[in-house]
Amino acid sequence: MKGLINRLKRVKDAIPGCESLTVASSDGFILATTHDEKRKGEFLAAVTSVLLHSINKGFAPYEAGELRALDFRGERQLLLLRLQKVKAFLILALKPGAHPINLDDPVLREVTITAPRALKGLEPKAPYLFYLQRDEGCWIPVRRRGSLIGRDRSCDVVVHDPRLDKRHVIVEIHGNTVQLRDLDSKAGTRMNGRRLKGSIELHAGDRFTLPGAGGYTLISVDEQGKALGCPEPGAEKASTKKKASSKKKTSAKKKASSKKKTSAKKKASSKKKASSKKKASSKKKASTKKKASTKKKASSKKKASSKKKASSKKKASSKKKASSKKKASSKKKRS
Repeated sequence: MKGLINRLKRVKDAIPGCESLTVASSDGFILATTHDEKRKGEFLAAVTSVLLHSINKGFAPYEAGELRALDFRGERQLLLLRLQKVKAFLILALKPGAHPINLDDPVLREVTITAPRALKGLEPKAPYLFYLQRDEGCWIPVRRRGSLIGRDRSCDVVVHDPRLDKRHVIVEIHGNTVQLRDLDSKAGTRMNGRRLKGSIELHAGDRFTLPGAGGYTLISVDEQGKALGCPEPGAEKASTKKKASSKKKTSAKKKASSKKKTSAKKKASSKKKASSKKKASSKKKASTKKKASTKKKASSKKKASSKKKASSKKKASSKKKASSKKKASSKKKRS
């Protein structure tokens, strides 16, 4: 059972908020647990009690692989997972206040497959060998206990870049599967171009990138020594060229769009100025015409007034002359 306990410990460390993992038979007998010796007795008694109580009520005999949650003393949550092909359960205890876990977590599901084999005393198949291939071509073996990547000297892969955390990301092996887990890093980890949250299962050929550390591709080597997931030669350079070309095209489009907008604005501004000048010119012409018309009218009025005055003077002069002649004639007649 030592191998099963070690496997349970690795799974426990990979699940956030997990306090312990226990494998118990359906009659309440503890087969393997990760709990420390100090509290083992109390914990095992509690788990056994919960299991027996569930079985007596007819709750426990559900389908293999089905998982249900139980509240334990109002503090912790116990998750009971029915193992396949054996009459046993996997009991997962969460720490008080821990967030609910994903019931379809591949790490959790993987142990439901390997645990029954260990309980039956069957040796697992020869494990694959896993490597991380750097973009420049070197292969880094993934340790069975997991390979840690970060700035700290204790890491398996040390990257001297200030953007990386001291313990940034870990690659873990669970049976014949590999898990990539980001350790709540600030700069983050990108998996196949997308930012990784928590953990995800890696397959041969999957690639993840770290800031300042380039990319890593998972390579698996099977029993026959065949390497799976090797990137094609020049694939990374082609990808880089493609990205650069895409950026160049985007930049060119952006510049063209900016020029087009600037040209359109310039044309609109020119049209506006021309229209303003045209309107100003029209107003000036209209004002000039109006002034000329006003002057013409004033001149006409002045001339008419002068003519009227001259006519009045002429009439007055004629009347005066006629009156003088009349007086002279009258005087002549009298004499």
